[in-house]
Amino acid sequence: MEKLEGTGPARTSPISAAERSLLVGMIREEKVLQNRQTAGIICVRKREAWARITTAFNGQNLGPRRTEIQLKKVWDRLKIKAKQEHAVKRREERKTGGGAPPADLPEETDNVLAILGDDIKDLGNQYDDDEMAYSAKSNRHGRLIRFTQSLFVRGKTFGVIIYNLCDTL
Repeated sequence: MEKLEGTGPARTSPISAAERSLLVGMIREEKVLQNRQTAGIICVRKREAWARITTAFNGQNLGPRRTEIQLKKVWDRLKIKAKQEHAVKRREERKTGGGAPPADLPEETDNVLAILGDDIKDLGNQYDDDEMAYSAKSNRHGRLIRFTQSLFVRGKTFGVIIYNLCDTL
């Protein structure tokens, strides 16, 4: 593929399923890539790990040569896809109304989620399950009770309904 002047780098063919599984296996072996710390020495070790992965990946001759940047991008997209599929499955499991249970996740997604580990655990967000949150408050005299109902979707409040109930003393 010849590069035209000013057009940027030439595109390579899409990564195959065999190349993706090879990449996931290599990333699983490099434990430093799962480290979330950003200390200088950790960043150096991560760069070295990605250089080793790139060299080993291209040594397998499964397809065209891939750069370190391309492999990192593939890994980022695999993580995003796995997290999205996991979220959809969890949402389907929590639906009411019966029906068949959701299908199992693909093997590739399971492998990526196994590497991610703690990145996909529930944070305990009270607005996480597409349900309405209720809170009851009263003033210090116990005369006013306020029920608040909020709907949060993607971090934005779409509606707030407030009911005030006062004692008639």
